[in-house]
Amino acid sequence: MIEDADSEVLLAVAAADLLTDDLLAAIDAATARGVEVLVGSPGGEIREAVAGTGADVTVVETWTWWESYPIRPGAMSAVCMVDSDSMLVSADAGSSLPGVSTHRAVWTDSSRTPLVKLLRPLLTTAISQQPADA
Repeated sequence: MIEDADSEVLLAVAAADLLTDDLLAAIDAATARGVEVLVGSPGGEIREAVAGTGADVTVVETWTWWESYPIRPGAMSAVCMVDSDSMLVSADAGSSLPGVSTHRAVWTDSSRTPLVKLLRPLLTTAISQQPADA
C-alpha cells in the first residue's frame, strides 16, 4: 500500500515487530517521492525506529486506540491509510503456542467503503496532534 501512495500515508502502529526492513524502506521511498507520511505510536522505540530512517516523516506519540504499551494480546496493532483510499487495520490475537503469531488484518482499496470514510477523520486526529504532555 505504501509503495503505491501518491500523496499521503497515515500510519498508527503499536507493535514493534511490524516495523520490518521492508516497511521502513517503503516509508523512506514514499517520502523520497514527495508523499506526506505521518506515523503515530505509543511506543518510544517504534517512534525512534521510524525517525531513525532519515526519511522526511512526521512521527508523533499517540494513544488513541491503546490503553497500555506494549499492547495486550488481541489489541489493534496498526492502522494504515493511504491517499484516503486504501486502508488496513490489523490486530495481534494471542496464541498459547510459543512463537506462534495469529496476526489478523482487514484491508480495503476503496474509499467508497464506509469504514474508510468513518476512520479517516479519527485516524487523522489521532496521529496529527501530539498529546498536551508530550
